Amino acid sequence: MEEELKADLLLLEFLDLDTFSQREDFLLKHGNDLSDRTLDSMAMSLDIVLDDDNRLFDKSQQLLNCIRMNKRYETDRFR
Repeated sequence: MEEELKADLLLLEFLDLDTFSQREDFLLKHGNDLSDRTLDSMAMSLDIVLDDDNRLFDKSQQLLNCIRMNKRYETDRFR
């Protein structure tokens, strides 16, 4: 029960982040604390589909790679 609460709090914290740079830092900091369900929810919030066959580490790396790719195209300029 306590692990679920911690995972939910981490998910909420992730969802509150505004930039891909912040999300990358978050994943690097909390990567070991994330569950399979939390990683899937994070990916869903970014319209990313993770492979179900992968281990937890592989899923987190896959999500991190997608975030890094999006980060390259992120800009501060107003459009």
